[in-house]
Amino acid sequence: MSEASSKQANLLFTGAGVIMVAYLSYLTGINHLYAWGFLLIPAILLIIFFPFPLFLFFIASFPFNVIPLVEDVGLSIPKAIGYLLFIAWSLYVFRRSRADLLRIDRISLNFLLFIGWGLITFMWTLMPLRSLHIGFTLLQLWVFYFIAMSLIDNKRKLEWVVYAILGSCTFVAINSIIMSVSKLRAVGVKGADENEFAALMILPIYLSLNLAILHKNVFLRILFGLLIIILMLGAASTVSRGFLLAIMLSFLYRVFIDVNKKRALAAILIVLGLTGPFLFVRYHKRAEIEPTPYVNEAPSGRMAIWRIGIEIIKAHPIAGAGMGSFPLAFDEQYEQNRQKTGWVGYGRVGHNDFITIFAEYGLIGLFIWMGLIVYILRESYRLNVYYLKTGDEYLYAVANAVACTLLGLLLCQAFLGLYISKFFWLAIVFIPILNTIARKQYERKDELTA
Repeated sequence: MSEASSKQANLLFTGAGVIMVAYLSYLTGINHLYAWGFLLIPAILLIIFFPFPLFLFFIASFPFNVIPLVEDVGLSIPKAIGYLLFIAWSLYVFRRSRADLLRIDRISLNFLLFIGWGLITFMWTLMPLRSLHIGFTLLQLWVFYFIAMSLIDNKRKLEWVVYAILGSCTFVAINSIIMSVSKLRAVGVKGADENEFAALMILPIYLSLNLAILHKNVFLRILFGLLIIILMLGAASTVSRGFLLAIMLSFLYRVFIDVNKKRALAAILIVLGLTGPFLFVRYHKRAEIEPTPYVNEAPSGRMAIWRIGIEIIKAHPIAGAGMGSFPLAFDEQYEQNRQKTGWVGYGRVGHNDFITIFAEYGLIGLFIWMGLIVYILRESYRLNVYYLKTGDEYLYAVANAVACTLLGLLLCQAFLGLYISKFFWLAIVFIPILNTIARKQYERKDELTA
């Protein structure tokens, strides 16, 4: 099919999508869906003619909590525009990449199983509306996975994605540093959670670190070296203790998997030497101002939440309390076990993906999720080794950054809820992208030797 014929087919597909949304609004009586239906026209036209440039803007918007792919409720103009573009990309990618959609890879298959089990638990969930909302978010993430791997299929596009990530994250990191002058815990995005914001910085930190070490252009190496200092200081401005633990342990992993361990260790020591005084002052000040509260020697804070989470797991060990049911299940178990905990203070959120998933999805859901985690860690390490052998320093820098980032985010999952976070899946989607590039390089090599 020629490019002109393909665009005509896309336009026909656009019309079908608009009619579908408008008809759905007519059946449901939700009038504002009419506007969505007709706004889809310019959105899909933009996607048809500028799919990748718009996707770069979409990736760059991740730190700002612009939609889609977040759990917040409510509708705003930026959010509506984001959803419309997301729907447009979905239609476009489905039209262009139906064959790829049929060849579901291991990550997507595992994630689909996880979503499917979550939808099964909907039958006994205590909070149906919250369950549906989480299910919708998970489905968005699954579609985002396919959009990203369909649009980013070569090294040049991957470079632009890296620039988009580093550009937007550096901007919010600078804002965080500026705000830290007057605040103990500063966040570069208004309304963002300090710990999640710090976790968001892990991927750009490793991308800039590796490019500063491995990039051939001296000017760019200096630039990336400056960026990692800014990103580290921006993340440290949150004074997130979980981030500090995750980045330090993943730094050790970074040294461990590098063939040139002395070079890796020297680079990390330079970064810590330049940022260490700032980190020490910030974290020491928080330790003085916010001592850990205890009530009658009982566990408090996150420890108290995790203890109640374990009680939920005991009550629903195999099938879980149901997707999205943690808040109500927490209330029920808290009343029965108040004597076991002290001050809670963090609301009715698990603050630990593994406890939350075990409590809501049961042992079955946790088994499926851990299968996904083990695979992405193993695959990211395999890609790190592969690109090291090929000698492509840029792709090796990215693959190594992804391997270290995924370990860091896995550690962050022990005190945060990240499995429905868009930046967590942004790191995961690098795996099929790097696999695609590797496959094309291998096929090109075979053609040259044939």
